[in-house]
Parts: sequence; structure tokens; C-alpha cells
Amino acid sequence: MIKGSIEFAISDAELNFDDINNELKINPTKCVKKGNKVTESRYAPYDIWILKVKYDGEKSFEQELELFIARLIEKKEEIANFKSFYDRVCLNFYVRSDLGQLGFSLNPNIIQQISNLNIEANFHILSLGCAE
Repeated sequence: MIKGSIEFAISDAELNFDDINNELKINPTKCVKKGNKVTESRYAPYDIWILKVKYDGEKSFEQELELFIARLIEKKEEIANFKSFYDRVCLNFYVRSDLGQLGFSLNPNIIQQISNLNIEANFHILSLGCAE
């Protein structure tokens, strides 16, 4: 079984979190200020505004992704404005599995919607490699 999260993130040396919240009319899941401690030994190199949804299972992944992308498509113009103003506007897909081999697929409609957002999509595939 796969599980993980899907994130929409905006990052730059300095973000105006209130402006982003007001423009999108969405409260972020998390905001990180440059210099904040993010792990025991790491500090954030820039400000990050994050909207995240978690999923657990392949069916849940597809359902959560469709809902998440639909929510972002409604804000397509605002996202385009952020892209021209801030350093990085992107989608991050985190896929985790206990198995050594995993895969997932994206239906053509989702691929087209992500393409219509005109933002970078990053895939982070993490495996614990416990397959027999």
C-alpha cells in the first residue's frame, strides 16, 4: 500500500503570507519562515507557504489528487500571478511504501489539469525496501 501527501508550495527568500492567504482565500496547512528549524539539524533556507493533503492507499491517492487539483484549478489566475512574482510555485508529490518496488499512475485528465496550472511537479518516491 502506498501513502503520502500532495503539496502545493510557494517559496522565496521572503513571502508575504497574509497576501497569499488573502489572494487564494485558502488557509495554508503550514508556513515556514526562513531560518526556522525544520529538522534537528536543518533550518529553512527560504520562506515557504504550503497547502498539503495526505492520502493512504492507491484509491485514496487518486481521489485526493482529483479534489486537490480541482481546488487549485479554481485559483489558476492567482497561481499564475504568484509564479511571476515568487521564485518557486510548485506541486510536490510524496509517495511512501514499505515495499521495495512501487508505482502509481495519473489519468490523462489529471495530467492535463496539472499542465493547465503551468507549474512544476516534483515527485519524491520513498521506499523502505521491505519486500521479500
